[in-house]
Amino acid sequence: MKTIILFFCIALAVQTSYAQKDVYFKLNHLLGTSSFAFNQTTPNDVGSDFQITRLQYYVSNIILHHDGIQTPVSNTFILVDASTTTNVLLGNFNITALDSISFGIGIENAENHLDPTLYAASDPLAPQAPSMHWGWTSGYRFVALEGLSGISMSDVFQMHALGDINYQIKTIVTSGNLVNNDLEVAIDADYAKALGTIDITGGVISHGENGDAKTVLTNFNTSVFSNGSMSVPVTKLETINVSVYPNPVPVGQALQIEVDQAFETSVEVYDLTGKVYKNMTYSPDNQSVRFMDSGWYILNIKKEGKIIATQKISVTNE
Repeated sequence: MKTIILFFCIALAVQTSYAQKDVYFKLNHLLGTSSFAFNQTTPNDVGSDFQITRLQYYVSNIILHHDGIQTPVSNTFILVDASTTTNVLLGNFNITALDSISFGIGIENAENHLDPTLYAASDPLAPQAPSMHWGWTSGYRFVALEGLSGISMSDVFQMHALGDINYQIKTIVTSGNLVNNDLEVAIDADYAKALGTIDITGGVISHGENGDAKTVLTNFNTSVFSNGSMSVPVTKLETINVSVYPNPVPVGQALQIEVDQAFETSVEVYDLTGKVYKNMTYSPDNQSVRFMDSGWYILNIKKEGKIIATQKISVTNE
């Protein structure tokens, strides 16, 4: 009995340590296809050339979606400066397969109207120079974007976006990348898209909850961020032969699954909310899944209740 208990404890410890990993949030700062740099001339979507001289913004309310559940990263606020490296340790989490990550740009209501002087000087919510706080009533600047525009780069533009009404959560589909057993969640941030179709020729000053400042924040929420690695990898947790095709798969078409039949396996499919879409035992007569709705799904292959392979599935309307 002691031997059995000891073996069980060792097995449990090995399985737990395998899934437990440090998770890093990394931003790849870009201007179009180039690495971000101050004073670099770049056109926006309507051909207005600009140079950025200041770009800071807050990231908050980070949620990791994995293994059919959601894990909030509590009390984490990141003050991003596009001119410096952003690679932040979020913590140590028990994650086997990451599906996506959610986060907000700015500060949510509960913290947006607190006294910044109450925080330690090293805290992102403490007073900053230049300031990221607009006052207790309005709260923090969610995004501070400043620069030059015009033919000779002699016109000034300033976009300081704020306001509880403009705070939104966005979700990026990503499985992350394993780096020395750490999970790195890399997000591309293309700041050329922040100005979008705003005509900044002649200079624009917009501070507040509306106008061009709001448009910039909307662009942050809809266009700036994307998966830093858009490949759709198979994550294999032990040596097996797994093939899933076609991927992407059109709605209604069978997704074929081929697994080495040296052992009995089960197949689970989740949508990105964690809802179970399909649960089946893999067999020669049961090797496919059909999806009736487009979107992203996570397919897990299990052996003896343990996930041994994970595949992200893209279901399209084409």
